[in-house]
Amino acid sequence: IRLLRVRPSLSLTAPIECTMCTDSFDANSFTGTVSGIPYSAISYRWSEERAEETIFIDGRTFKVHRNVYEILRYHRPFWGAAFIWIDAICINQADDMEKEVQVPLMRSIYEHSLTVECW
Repeated sequence: IRLLRVRPSLSLTAPIECTMCTDSFDANSFTGTVSGIPYSAISYRWSEERAEETIFIDGRTFKVHRNVYEILRYHRPFWGAAFIWIDAICINQADDMEKEVQVPLMRSIYEHSLTVECW
């Protein structure tokens, strides 16, 4: 699975910068971490709104709906890092084959995360 590492910033208006982390997923032994790193799984309502915001993942621009942008802005720490699983980013929505593999894992991803947040 992929996890989004949200980089810290002391500024609420600074661009949101992230890195993508990947690791294998074993639902039988998963305990809220990927390689020992605790993560939060985010559940949210997909937006019909067309407005998009720009974030940066591994130095590249990535467009997200405004609600996902606000979720990431809320979770951006002032120091350290926040690790998040959010399907809009952690699953390649343009790749049907990837979705076929990843979507069945979602229950376990949520069940075994450190926290689950609903937006």
